[in-house]
Amino acid sequence: MKMREVRKNMALIFQDTYSSLDPRQSAGSIVGEPLRIHHMIMRRGKYKDKVERQFCIVGLDPSMIDRFPHEFSGGQRQRIGVARALAC
Repeated sequence: MKMREVRKNMALIFQDTYSSLDPRQSAGSIVGEPLRIHHMIMRRGKYKDKVERQFCIVGLDPSMIDRFPHEFSGGQRQRIGVARALAC
């Protein structure tokens, strides 16, 4: 149980963006996954707002939320990983 609390405060950002992002998940789902795992946001509207805010923080257009990893450049994929790490 203690490790779960620690994981809320740290995250890894992998350098290899091709293998670190699940190709079956949308970018928005990837960024929002830590929020769901750690039960940080319960309402759907707040969840979407938080994910959109994370996209803006890393310099990605929130309209890209429904795209899949193969539709992004390498740098944009790296930004998705950073947004995911910062989500919590």
